[in-house]
Amino acid sequence: QMSNIKYSLYKGATDLAGKLMGTLKESKFLEKGVLTPEEFVLAGEHLTHKCNTWQWEAGKPDLTNKNLPADKQYLVTKGVPCDKRIKDLQKFHEENAAELERDVEDGWVETSNPESKSAANNEGALDLDSDDDNKMQVIGGNEKAEEPILDLDDMNSDDDNMFA
Repeated sequence: QMSNIKYSLYKGATDLAGKLMGTLKESKFLEKGVLTPEEFVLAGEHLTHKCNTWQWEAGKPDLTNKNLPADKQYLVTKGVPCDKRIKDLQKFHEENAAELERDVEDGWVETSNPESKSAANNEGALDLDSDDDNKMQVIGGNEKAEEPILDLDDMNSDDDNMFA
């Protein structure tokens, strides 16, 4: 009951603010970090093309933003692989709190990375620049053809910048 009232107040306030402020017509991303509806759709298209765990959702018809396409109201990600669960991480941090952080001087805290300790105890960290791919784990789900990875140093400054 109380959450419905809060939501109604929030919805009314955001609707009023949207009407007073209007829709952004010119890009203010570099100045204020906000996107026009066209920039949002373009960025979402790029994200869904490059990362197949992201997808567009239409949402509820009564909550549709008229400035966005009906089938592209918001982005969701699903099926993201996670090799550690939050409960495992919480348990680990509770058991090893003294080792993970310790006070040094003048209010500074020294932290350690448990991953680097476990890697040092095993075979060490992977060298991403090496040509040995045998140690790399391949995570399935992306059946798209491999696209060449561009090196930023090889790009011309004259190339079109889709985000400019």
